[in-house]
Amino acid sequence: MVRLGFFKKSFFAMIAIFVVAAAGHAQDSGSLHGTVTDPNGAVIGKANVQITERSTGSLRNAETDNDGSFSFTQVKPETIP
Repeated sequence: MVRLGFFKKSFFAMIAIFVVAAAGHAQDSGSLHGTVTDPNGAVIGKANVQITERSTGSLRNAETDNDGSFSFTQVKPETIP
């Protein structure tokens, strides 16, 4: 019975370590979501949206959907919209 308690504690400790590690990794990047509109507030579908990562100069592109919405995932903090 003592061994089972030890394994339970070890298992939960390992899970806690993985959760903390995943949370720390998640802080490296984020998501960027938005909507493209014209000056009157009407949404613009099929618009090209571009972001640039400052440290590497790499460009990423997205096209808005029919509702004018776009989304980028895994965006580093130094990225410029």
